[in-house]
Amino acid sequence: MTFETVLTDMVALLAEEKQSECILSGLLQVGQRMLTAPAFQQMMLQEIRILRQSYEKDSAGRAFVLSSIGLTDERILELLTERLGVQLNDWLSGQSQTYAGIKAGLETMLRSLSREDRLTDMLQAYREKLLSNLDLVPFLQEWLACNIQGSQPLWLEPLNAFVDARLDDFVRSASAQQRFDQFLKNFFADELNRHHELIPGLIRERLNEFSDDALVAFVEGKVEDDLQMIRINGSIVGSLVGMGLYLVVTVVERMWGL
Repeated sequence: MTFETVLTDMVALLAEEKQSECILSGLLQVGQRMLTAPAFQQMMLQEIRILRQSYEKDSAGRAFVLSSIGLTDERILELLTERLGVQLNDWLSGQSQTYAGIKAGLETMLRSLSREDRLTDMLQAYREKLLSNLDLVPFLQEWLACNIQGSQPLWLEPLNAFVDARLDDFVRSASAQQRFDQFLKNFFADELNRHHELIPGLIRERLNEFSDDALVAFVEGKVEDDLQMIRINGSIVGSLVGMGLYLVVTVVERMWGL
């Protein structure tokens, strides 16, 4: 099925009543929004002003009449907008003869257009021209730059959601944590065994980077707590030994009168 065949079939499909009603409803709703849009209102006001000036030209009586009944440009715009709004609402209701006529005309036009050979030839020519001038490289480069390399690539949010979900599963699973802990222990043990001969050299290079004072400070910083505990333990053990010896000497003196 070719490109032009698909489009002509789509045009024929739009001629069906359900689709034509949707098309008219959309067009009329757009018309309502456009009618109250500031830019459209300003354009209509300018046209009304031009028409009024042309109507009043060389006739003071016309200007007087319009002024006396309060038909300013703004009032004329208000009345025109109101009238057009009522007409559009009438068309949107789908009950008026005008709406039925417009719908029938649209469906007839679409059916005729779908069977028009000139449309098929035009679409075929357009397809051939488009394919002959089609260059996807710049488009792909821009797409990759925006969606793969940009600050917010399209894969980042799904990846973050996937990682967050896996982390939540890991936090809730004690068995997974135990397997991961065992994996890390085995990995580091294997790496240490595989590169055991490199460890002394790495330690030597690291220590050679220190001056004497820096080395002393480094060692003290690493073993300060241990040394403090050794001092505390030595004090406690020494006190206990001293008290024990004192008791032994006192008992011996009293028992043997030494």
